[in-house]
Amino acid sequence: MDLLYLLGHAYERLGKEEVSLLKKAAPGSARTEQLLAESYAASGAWSMAMIRFQNALAISPGTPGLHVEIGEVLLRAGRVKRAAMEFEQELRVAPGSLRPIVRRGETEFILGDVEAALADWTRVVDTDTLEAERILGIRERGLGDAAFEQLPESLREKIEQFAPELERRNTPAAHFALAFLAAQSGNPAAAAAQSAKAIPSDLTTRSGVVCSQEEVRQSLKNGQLAIVRRCASRVLSPKSPLEFRTSIAGALFEAGDYETSLEILSKLTLAEQHSPEASYWRARCYEKLATEAYLKLSELDANSYRMHQLMGDLAAANGDDRKAMEEYRAAIAIKPFLPNLHYSLGHLLWKDLKVKEAREEFEVELKLDPRHPGALDELGDTYLLEHQPERALPYLTQALAGDPSNPDIHRDLGTAYSELRHYEKAVAEFKMAVAGDHDGSVHYKLARTYQALGEKEKAGREFELSTALNRTSHSTLEKQTERLTAVEKSMQDP
Repeated sequence: MDLLYLLGHAYERLGKEEVSLLKKAAPGSARTEQLLAESYAASGAWSMAMIRFQNALAISPGTPGLHVEIGEVLLRAGRVKRAAMEFEQELRVAPGSLRPIVRRGETEFILGDVEAALADWTRVVDTDTLEAERILGIRERGLGDAAFEQLPESLREKIEQFAPELERRNTPAAHFALAFLAAQSGNPAAAAAQSAKAIPSDLTTRSGVVCSQEEVRQSLKNGQLAIVRRCASRVLSPKSPLEFRTSIAGALFEAGDYETSLEILSKLTLAEQHSPEASYWRARCYEKLATEAYLKLSELDANSYRMHQLMGDLAAANGDDRKAMEEYRAAIAIKPFLPNLHYSLGHLLWKDLKVKEAREEFEVELKLDPRHPGALDELGDTYLLEHQPERALPYLTQALAGDPSNPDIHRDLGTAYSELRHYEKAVAEFKMAVAGDHDGSVHYKLARTYQALGEKEKAGREFELSTALNRTSHSTLEKQTERLTAVEKSMQDP
């Protein structure tokens, strides 16, 4: 159980490192924006996801998959007609691609055009039934994309009325539609039974595929992932172009073969490994491998302390602090001496300015791990809030020893030194902290410290930098608010 949780966290960490490297290597790339969009979409932040997807489209209008992802966000937000428009746009970019055809069928089904939906689903079932089921979440087992694939309740109620008509038909597409309905209603057994009937009866008698580069390229274009998966090892060689190898790695990712995808990416040259395409697919693979580890954890014991800890982590990441605290407390009740649990709870309590309760959690964490940088830093911060810098200083100094490159700790330590009137030491710490200053607050603290030292010229320069950063920060926030309003308006169905 512990190994699965730690394995999931290790994959998560690798994924975050890959995202960080991509941001540094290609800060304005379409893939960077796409990763951010997918992160927002996974947490249900539809408007922010739309902004990032639109950024990616503006940078690279012809990138396959972007319109279909926008359509999926709109679909999950209940904007069915707008979603259908995006799926049509995707088919102009990539005609014959499986994913937008599956999704177009879904929108047709929701809008009540059952015949059109079945026509699209007949086409995809005949091409790659298993991949079509994966796209609609029929084969999703619980974590990961399950919540994302769940339609709003109003839409689920609407499509359930089509079940009697579908049951009267005995076609693969009708069984596929019934499997979709069963998955949406949370009945995996019924979904599996209908899925088995959705596979065309003549599938096993069809002629085999010739594994040639031309065949694989066409399959990549059409989203026929079963063929790509079957032929990848036969058509790839060290001389294969980077574009071909990353395309196959991406297709294997989409097919759920994350380890083989990573294996292909690992064989790229060092320069190629740092390309935006390679970094993007590695980050996605690590994310899915983390999800798989967590899924196995939930299947092992859904009420274990590790599962409560995981659900707390997920709730905290999605901004649901109340739920996160409930989960962390449930984990602590089962395993009170597990490292990092008390810190995780204390961090949320401190965020809510519940100083006494937060301090108690940090102190328990430090008994378990005396060098925990987060607990040391935030425990020090609780004393800074109460203007007790002499009590904060020992904790902050120890925190910095454990995490010397953290600008937030340098800022907090500088604040403690400044309040103690150790201005020279405060200046040194604030200089280390300005790298993380996005709103001018650290430059302002540094300016005030220079003032206290009587260094007016340096203080003036820092005040100017603080004002400029603060103005930029406010302007960025205002523009983001305006754009969010515009995006939310554009998401409405015509």
